[in-house]
Amino acid sequence: MLNRFSLRSVLDYNADVMIQNRRYAGNNVNISVLIATKNRPEDLRRCVSSILNNIYEQPFEIIVADQGKTHGAEGVVRSLRTKNIRYRVIRKKGKAHALNACLRIASGRLLSFTDDDCVVSPNWLATIEANFVKYPAVGGIFGSTFPYRPERHPREVCPATFFLNKEHTIHNPYSIHYRTLGLGNNMTFRRNVTDHVGAFREWIGPGVSFSAGGEDSDYIYL
Repeated sequence: MLNRFSLRSVLDYNADVMIQNRRYAGNNVNISVLIATKNRPEDLRRCVSSILNNIYEQPFEIIVADQGKTHGAEGVVRSLRTKNIRYRVIRKKGKAHALNACLRIASGRLLSFTDDDCVVSPNWLATIEANFVKYPAVGGIFGSTFPYRPERHPREVCPATFFLNKEHTIHNPYSIHYRTLGLGNNMTFRRNVTDHVGAFREWIGPGVSFSAGGEDSDYIYL
């Protein structure tokens, strides 16, 4: 059963917010945000900064799995100067490898996934938690993903978008995810769900020779 909230996919974002966040409390983590990144340090900076700038008073962590050749993400993480971020270098190819590395070390009771080229709304974390409190029987939620400031990019297309104009709960296990559920750049599961499902299948998804995507949809239906 799944529900939805909101996140925006990056096309343009100017507010680099670099703050020392004091809401991290070691293993007492409410939400873990999992991000796989590769050779997009400035996109990652915008993404992580938007999460750190959320209006959210509970402990959370951001786990960054870096598959880049130069590991530019490490410099981004160091420059943000916060204990909320856990950084790992991943040698194996494939986004699913990176996400599995994040899953193995995540401490949160809720596990949220987004992409390094996304920015999130200021209430993203609070809305995630509020939906799980509102719907205690729901195991996962998905949210809408919109192009960010599309008027600044009239000739560009943002393919990883998803929008439904109302909140609803999905019971049908055969629902088509990109029509009625959502995408992997804005999904959250309870810890017991990911423990039950297990790891992403590492032969699916970006970075492997025969697949440009699909690791999220595969995980949804496991």
